[in-house]
Amino acid sequence: MRPAEICPPAVLGARLRARREERGISLRTVARRVGISPSALSQIETGKMSPSVTTLRALAVELSLSLDEVLAVDLATPTRPA
Repeated sequence: MRPAEICPPAVLGARLRARREERGISLRTVARRVGISPSALSQIETGKMSPSVTTLRALAVELSLSLDEVLAVDLATPTRPA
């Protein structure tokens, strides 16, 4: 059994940004709807800041994603150097 892998903040942020852009929603609109600043959302999307569990859940709901989709780690791709 493999130990649990952790989704790196940059990967998590990139997934959120890609979904937001797919849906054609502005960063400011999503930030307002989930109750965070546009700056905070930008930092989350660029991997400079990790969201709280509450914020992550709100973002997933707003972007119609499951937490599994947001946090999934591609086990075929190493996340750390060997």
